[in-house]
Amino acid sequence: MSWRTFGRVLDLNGGLMVKLVVDELIPYIAWALHETCGTEVLFYVRKVVEEHVSKGDPPQLTLYLVLRDPLKDLYIPDQKASSADVKVKSSAPLEFSYAVVHTHPPGVKSFSSVDKEYINVNHVISVLVESGDVVDARVTLSMGDLVAQVRPEIIVARRKASLSLKIRGVKSIRSSEPSEGLIRCYARELAMKLLTTSPGRIEGCRASVD
Repeated sequence: MSWRTFGRVLDLNGGLMVKLVVDELIPYIAWALHETCGTEVLFYVRKVVEEHVSKGDPPQLTLYLVLRDPLKDLYIPDQKASSADVKVKSSAPLEFSYAVVHTHPPGVKSFSSVDKEYINVNHVISVLVESGDVVDARVTLSMGDLVAQVRPEIIVARRKASLSLKIRGVKSIRSSEPSEGLIRCYARELAMKLLTTSPGRIEGCRASVD
């Protein structure tokens, strides 16, 4: 798997206001995968909500990472992972090329030089998760060989929709106003399902998914 490199990358900070709204399930699922595998992990997010542009000076662009059906809206590609890095071995279907999420070990809250050179510039949205939190993100706008990047204002959106959850060994739980703890449990269950249902595999993952 190889991604393009770009000779010219512009920083648009100050010239365009960008907000990134992230479903809180996304960092919780990412960190559940990280802890389960004992490695960095990477997955793609399908675009399910259109961007919104507000006129102003400067104009404001709002992007959304929302999960309507996590098992369908997330995609784990084949990857080789360790506690220090992750390398993608296969590309995702085109519909998942919108956004990429990957994790870093606790305490590493910024993109590495490899992330900046390869991961960020090859995706419209790149999100970094550490200890269950979104700690950094980039939005990339490409025009031929010219790439412009901006660090968006990150908004993690609470899920207020009701959910029904069946945890192994525990009776089914239904809640119309799920707490953060319940949502984290839900995210962990989804992470385990993704490991077994997603076409890609995480080489180096210590979890058994058979």
